[in-house]
Amino acid sequence: MPELSLAAIARDTISYPLSSLRDERSVVQSIQSALRRLGFLLGNADGIWRADTASAYTAFCYRFGLLADELSPRAAGLLLKAIPSSPPLPPPSRSLFEEALRFTLRWEGGYVNHPADHGGETNKGITTATYRDYRARKGLPRQSVRFITDAEVREIYENMYWKPARCEAMARPLAIAHFDTAVNFGVGGATLFLQELLRVPVDRVFGPRTQTALGQCNHADLGLRYPQLRIDYRYRRVNRDPSQRVFLQGWLNRDNDLMRYIQQLS
Repeated sequence: MPELSLAAIARDTISYPLSSLRDERSVVQSIQSALRRLGFLLGNADGIWRADTASAYTAFCYRFGLLADELSPRAAGLLLKAIPSSPPLPPPSRSLFEEALRFTLRWEGGYVNHPADHGGETNKGITTATYRDYRARKGLPRQSVRFITDAEVREIYENMYWKPARCEAMARPLAIAHFDTAVNFGVGGATLFLQELLRVPVDRVFGPRTQTALGQCNHADLGLRYPQLRIDYRYRRVNRDPSQRVFLQGWLNRDNDLMRYIQQLS
């Protein structure tokens, strides 16, 4: 069977028996992601067709009057609508860091000071604590992160996130995913995610074992798997701390956008 996708099936004129698709991991993962966004699936979107996925798909089909033993073009189209479209990829940049920064900044807005955000006051994704640390290192007086300049934003992201997270040692898909994670979760948090992907002991430190494992792995594959690991974490975090649910949809939108971006690079 040629490589399939939800988009290809939606454009087709034939229906595919589910039994023929359960080993098509990318298709299953797309179905699971859509079912999660629609509220039918609570489990992971890991590309493995289990009983919870089957039950969720059956409920989805019942809701829309579809046959539950097949994936029809109409069903694929409805599932695709649950996955927000992504802006077109930017033209290749002169610098991988600049490309990664451009992706991240489209999700890091201007000045924000949400009372439920544990990170506190931020501007373009830079927290007050990080900005104070940066200005102290440069011998500059304190000032509100509200007044951060574009030049300071770029320097902070390059010298306090990109380089400490070792993104320059990674191929394009992984570097972009890892950098965005370092910005969103901190460098130590991104290292934790990377170590989980590499299946090495998790200690949040980019040490020799992590470096060795990184040199032996497929960076494109890691980049593709990275966003789902973040999505799974978001749900666990909200379950532990319901006050953070107000941020969940925004987090998931960012993670799904990253997933689409990395998929387009592959």
